[in-house]
Amino acid sequence: MLNWLKKRWVRTHRSIYRFHDGTKTRYADPLVIAREIESKCPQYADLFGLLVDDHSFAGDSGPVVDDLRRQQKEALATLVKVSREVFGVSTSPDPLMGHVLTEAASFKLLGDWLVWMSTAAEDARPFLNWPSRASPLTPPDSPTDSSADSGSIETT
Repeated sequence: MLNWLKKRWVRTHRSIYRFHDGTKTRYADPLVIAREIESKCPQYADLFGLLVDDHSFAGDSGPVVDDLRRQQKEALATLVKVSREVFGVSTSPDPLMGHVLTEAASFKLLGDWLVWMSTAAEDARPFLNWPSRASPLTPPDSPTDSSADSGSIETT
């Protein structure tokens, strides 16, 4: 009984990413996953940005909207392909299915990994009151936006 609890406790406190590839639950080093994603698709962050950015400025129809939709379809197809390669999603024995996971589930694998990495980065901060990585530190002696706009500082 104690050995079972010990194994369970160790597994939950390690920084190992766990995911289901359509056939079984797998464990992987998150940094190896990051390296693989970077090597297979260095522009993955830009592709995600293309999918989530607000394109309402383009209107409902026209050549700009058609081009944006085409770019989004290509970005989604690329990210699904990379996700299937990196996470080892195997092809299905059923020829109509293609892969064991659907395109949506394969895309979700990549998104879940990004959320997991973001959470791991937040947990790695030394103190809870430190700013997150998303907000850059401003040195105390540099002017902030509000003080930089207030005019020059005279020294006597």
